[in-house]
Amino acid sequence: QSREYNVTIDENTPPGLTIFRGIHALDKDEPNTDNSVISYSILDGNPQKKFSLEGNNKAVVVLRKPLDFEAGDKVFNITIMAEDHGIPPLSTTSNLVINVRDIDDLPPKFSQDIYKGAVVEDPPSTTSQNVPRPLRLSPPIKAFDQDQSINDNVVYSITGGNDMQYFRIDPETADIFLINP
Repeated sequence: QSREYNVTIDENTPPGLTIFRGIHALDKDEPNTDNSVISYSILDGNPQKKFSLEGNNKAVVVLRKPLDFEAGDKVFNITIMAEDHGIPPLSTTSNLVINVRDIDDLPPKFSQDIYKGAVVEDPPSTTSQNVPRPLRLSPPIKAFDQDQSINDNVVYSITGGNDMQYFRIDPETADIFLINP
């Protein structure tokens, strides 16, 4: 009787780690004969050999190669065969669905390498209060999370070139303001 197995693993799961235990076929032939000895193999769903089966009486699934969610390693539907050693050999199949969970392993990426804007000079203010003035950038500054399913909010900050503290950036919107003309 065939049953489907499911497991979810993180994309940063290290190769060599056992990711699933419990694949087990039952043969009702006389115990300790060739007819009751079962071998397991992967038939389909593992084209890049990222997974292997190990063990005799119970098969365990081991991750053999690194996973990358963004490169397409999202779901694997592996067909596993259990076959006895009788003549002729009898077999059955089952599926193991491996869901890969995206992790935050990629930095944010700006939509452009360089952004340009202009500061408009105003006549001297008659008030002693400096009001922050927004800088107009075209296109506006925008960054996105490269991790496909995480999509965390990006937090913006000025990390250099602002020693005189002339500018301030809104950490959520990336709007830049002239605050100390």
